[in-house]
Amino acid sequence: MSEPSSYGPNARREQQPVKEMDDTELADVVLRPYGEGSTFYVNWEVRPKDPGHAILRTQVVVEPKGIVPIDYNIIAQCVSTDGGVRVPPGVMLRGESTHRNIPPNTSVKITVFGEVQFSDGANGWYSYCRVVVSGSDVLTPCEA
Repeated sequence: MSEPSSYGPNARREQQPVKEMDDTELADVVLRPYGEGSTFYVNWEVRPKDPGHAILRTQVVVEPKGIVPIDYNIIAQCVSTDGGVRVPPGVMLRGESTHRNIPPNTSVKITVFGEVQFSDGANGWYSYCRVVVSGSDVLTPCEA
């Protein structure tokens, strides 16, 4: 599911708890960005570190430097088939997003954050932030 990354008053974008800081105590995050011409892809995977926990929600924000982001905000949520938000232990989320009109050699900040559900139904946050130059696969940590 994709939502516009509008910064206006009606934006539904949720702020991560600690901006641009890695907090991966609860989850492992894997990013594999790659590009083909002016199309930039982000392959992502988030899995709980504790097999008794589950990834409940993941938000991936792609921010190319110097380009106004439109539809670069991806949200994935795990919902059980009975309509509830409690998910079975061990659930991970993975996906790939496509972002157009990002020229090669553009600096792109990728922020991944969301919630981990504990076995008792309580939730905790995770966050991960990296910068990559489109057309490269070298990820560097975001500045604090």
